[in-house]
Amino acid sequence: MSVRWLALYTGEDPHPRMFDSLERALAYLERFERLPEDVLDTFALKLMGLGEATVAQPEVRQGYHLIYTDIQRQNRQDAALEGRTVTEAVDGELPAARG
Repeated sequence: MSVRWLALYTGEDPHPRMFDSLERALAYLERFERLPEDVLDTFALKLMGLGEATVAQPEVRQGYHLIYTDIQRQNRQDAALEGRTVTEAVDGELPAARG
């Protein structure tokens, strides 16, 4: 079984921190980024529901974007097929469900 990796983007840094579980990502955000519990709960619920989550100011001092890498890869593929840039495809939009 392969690991479903999570990429955490912080602020304007283009290089994500990688986590092998939601629990480890949330523990990092709590301990090192000092995010409050209510923000972590919201983050986790969004991620579990959509496969990605963003928390921005004023809730936190800098923006955080957490996404499963398989969803990120699918967004890039969909953007390439539709002639959009990756940024346009990732800005809060998930690919349509496949039947």
